[in-house]
Amino acid sequence: PSPAIERATYGKKILRIYGAGFSQNSLIEINGVVVPIQQTFSYSAGSVEVRGTRKVLGLKKRDPNAIVVIERDVRSNVLAF
Repeated sequence: PSPAIERATYGKKILRIYGAGFSQNSLIEINGVVVPIQQTFSYSAGSVEVRGTRKVLGLKKRDPNAIVVIERDVRSNVLAF
């Protein structure tokens, strides 16, 4: 199935993305840039997470961030975060 993002959270320098169709090989794209940091996948939680500061992850404080998960070259819906 295609990856689908339901929601995302960011706190304590961890970005968690919840949804379906993710795997340990998923790539996380934030504002058009693939995050070059190893992510952690949890099947039971239905999430992928990546650790880093807002700056390292490319997260903007004020403007909405466009988050996409890429799985086997298939892009998820865009989540405005």
